[in-house]
Amino acid sequence: MRLTTVSWFAASVLLLASCVSTTPVPTMDSDVVAAVAPACTGQAVADAGTVITDGHAVNHVVVLDTAGQTFEWSDWTPQEWWPASTADAELVACVGERHDVQIQVCPYYGSDVTRYAAIWPVQVFEPSTGRALARFDITADARACQLHENASLTELRGGVNAQVVQSYLAGLVERGVFVPPLPSPSSSFADTTDKPEATTAVASAAPRVVTLRDALVDGSVQVSGAGDGLERLDIEIQSQLDESIQLLVEAGTLLEPAAKRTQRMVVLWDEPIELLPGETASASLDVACAEMHQDQPTSDDTFTVSSAALDPDLKLLLAAPALSDASGRLRQFAVWTITNDPKRNGYQPLGTSFDIFGSGPSDEEIGQIRDLFEAAGIDVADYRALG
Repeated sequence: MRLTTVSWFAASVLLLASCVSTTPVPTMDSDVVAAVAPACTGQAVADAGTVITDGHAVNHVVVLDTAGQTFEWSDWTPQEWWPASTADAELVACVGERHDVQIQVCPYYGSDVTRYAAIWPVQVFEPSTGRALARFDITADARACQLHENASLTELRGGVNAQVVQSYLAGLVERGVFVPPLPSPSSSFADTTDKPEATTAVASAAPRVVTLRDALVDGSVQVSGAGDGLERLDIEIQSQLDESIQLLVEAGTLLEPAAKRTQRMVVLWDEPIELLPGETASASLDVACAEMHQDQPTSDDTFTVSSAALDPDLKLLLAAPALSDASGRLRQFAVWTITNDPKRNGYQPLGTSFDIFGSGPSDEEIGQIRDLFEAAGIDVADYRALG
């Protein structure tokens, strides 16, 4: 009799359990994620969407790791940012491996406590073309050390939350251009990586986005530049407007020297610059030289923006994700390969610090350049040093 009672009770529990309903947690369409994953290696996805820059609709974003798998931040974005189909995916954000940097050691009578900042490198692509739209780091400091800490505590590490992630992506979603978020205590000292119960879109009052080339054509800005070695170029921009703008110096912008003996420079990454009405702002651009046999720029050299069309292969190279991880020396040799097409032993010598007592690229570096080109979709047979 007891066994019968127990069996009936267990059956009742199972019956009741089957009647309990749960609300499924929404997730992004896995087919869309798989379709746009090649964008993280700079490959074009033919059926994907094109970035919208006039603000009439949002750009939908997929957040992946560099292996093309869904990254946890993807669930931290508002559902209205999620693409409903591959054709609806205008942005792919690819998050690199987190690394921590020591920023402080707090001394205590017991164990010292070390504070670390967490850094996630992020690249954002337009999947339909494989074009790199933005490259930035999301950084979060650990919380401050307190007067008293638990004796077992030895480390404090930073972390981000949904609001921080959204603030970095908001400009791209709303205008197709990266707009750096304003510093705030919540982003600088966030110490949780827990997923919030609900997320909402971050309101953005981003200024109008204008490319440097367009601003020069319509007279919105005046620009002057001065050389700072082979890797940097300092520019000064004066706004002629009575409104704030987000000025975008696009990757691939060519800068022409006043002195014919000096190399032209090419901007390597998109550089957004906030300009207040009538303001004069300064920026230091990541650049490479584009004419191997000309003189290295110095602070005495001045530059203007060139109207010359950019070589298609150079565009592909600058959009390649792996280029940002290459050394400055390797990037410069790669650019010269396109702009000068030297023979295998015809490169201008470079030192590790771009001094004159250097060498041309080694066989290993030539192999790395070849890999860069092939990953970017550039035909290596077109170049004498690589063919």
